[in-house]
Amino acid sequence: MKKNILKKYPIFFVFSILVILFTVIDIINSPNEFSELENRKLSQMPILSLKSYIDTSFSSDYEKYINDQFFLRDNWIDLKSRIEYLLGKRENNDIIFGKENYLFKKFTTFNDEMLENNLNSIITFTNNYNKEVDFFIIPNSYAVYDELTPRYLPLVDQLSLINSINSYLSLKSNDHINTINVAEELLKNKDDYIYYKTDHHWTSYGAYLAYLTYMDYLGLEIVDINNLEKITINNFLGTYYNRSKYFKADSDLITYYNILGLHIEIDGKEKLSLMDLDKFKGSDKYSAFLWGNNGLTKVINENISEERKGSSILIFKDSYANSFIQFLSYNYEIIDIIDLRYFKESIRNFMKDKDYNEILIMYSFNNLSSDINIRRLKF
Repeated sequence: MKKNILKKYPIFFVFSILVILFTVIDIINSPNEFSELENRKLSQMPILSLKSYIDTSFSSDYEKYINDQFFLRDNWIDLKSRIEYLLGKRENNDIIFGKENYLFKKFTTFNDEMLENNLNSIITFTNNYNKEVDFFIIPNSYAVYDELTPRYLPLVDQLSLINSINSYLSLKSNDHINTINVAEELLKNKDDYIYYKTDHHWTSYGAYLAYLTYMDYLGLEIVDINNLEKITINNFLGTYYNRSKYFKADSDLITYYNILGLHIEIDGKEKLSLMDLDKFKGSDKYSAFLWGNNGLTKVINENISEERKGSSILIFKDSYANSFIQFLSYNYEIIDIIDLRYFKESIRNFMKDKDYNEILIMYSFNNLSSDINIRRLKF
């Protein structure tokens, strides 16, 4: 009788055995705290209490724990990615699999109302302080490497929009906003390694090209990148890889430059260098630059040349600026850097009695069109 049942429902019995086996293994195995593949902390076993049982939070948290700690979870994710690729899928979680193993954000639409509000907030900031402001937009990688993206995708034409935005700001601000086109220099040097393949940021060399453009606009002497001490970190898999789990991804290299004589303060706390070198031990390696994203970062160059003594600049930015600052530190004694996503003080209060030589606003197109915090420039 038992043999007949086994013959009649073999799949059911095999599946039941596998479920029991994996359940036992999950119970025996120690839970992992972090997934290198996904670059995030994994859920841990929730604590059962009367309150968590009644409000059902325990069952919800336990389900997350089981999903995160499933036996060979990273291997299953990798297998899923490979199978979907074989079936012809060329994107995952809004990340496009481009030619030459480049990964790109699937950016087919944006909130034009949000973009306009953010641009008007920048104009209001400029009018409030009656001071000229320098401004540039960093195109996302697909806009520079358009030929590596699938032809069938109607991606947002960032380069044309950047030109339109620059014209809009110049007109509406009565030329109080100095728009600088860094995209042109990036396009000229696109054959060099200027964007990461697996991450949404530019490389240090991409940031250096923007630095050259900005210094040329200001008429300031540049630091020659070839004279700097170059340090390279291997095996970087960035945000695009973490979202897509693209099994054919090429790991990136991160280059930074050893800069001495800098005094760093982040939200009032002193740091020993411009870089958080411990971040290179983990998967989120780009966050080593400028110690990641923080509210207020102050960089003081104690070795600044005599002619640049007293020079200062205020920067409003997203994370693209973090690798840009290493070069700019050669030109200013004081650099104040504000990330509006984490800065708690009102801008009006912060700007009291401040007198910077330059104010720079620099954002990637993606963040300029989506970051709700930019409106805080008005207050």
